[in-house]
Amino acid sequence: NMSNILTQTESTDSDGNTTYYTVFSGLFAEVTLNKRLNLKLLIHSDKGVLGKLFKGSNRVNMDSQEFEKIFDVTASDKIQAMQLLTADVMADLIDFKEKSKRRFEMTIKGNKLYFRFHCGNVFERAAFKDDLDFKTLLNYFTYLDFCCEVSKKIYNLVQDTDL
Repeated sequence: NMSNILTQTESTDSDGNTTYYTVFSGLFAEVTLNKRLNLKLLIHSDKGVLGKLFKGSNRVNMDSQEFEKIFDVTASDKIQAMQLLTADVMADLIDFKEKSKRRFEMTIKGNKLYFRFHCGNVFERAAFKDDLDFKTLLNYFTYLDFCCEVSKKIYNLVQDTDL
């Protein structure tokens, strides 16, 4: 499943004026895995030194320095996290991040794999623009292809590994 999501929070001041703040605007995808894992794994954009200090004991140090520069990983089970984040999965995440220049998160929880792309409204029709122009179609394809490829690798790892 994949859809555009807009979440906002509402704040009302003492004068009764209401303001809306965007919490998230982008693309959200959910993939069902073939096995339920006793794991909560979160991969998100690197928060720098302070982010690393406050992650505590759930922080996972990955083998790739390049990956560590771009992403922070937290997991309830570090060994399972390392089994799922193979070199080729990390390479796919790095490649997508560098090509798309988009901030995104990937979460595995139970038998679900979630992607959250901070990209605004991807599928909404643009005014005065052809919906089927090459750039628009390539944008759609890039997100879909990335989710499919990473999901397939994770799915196969879950299937083939004793997790």
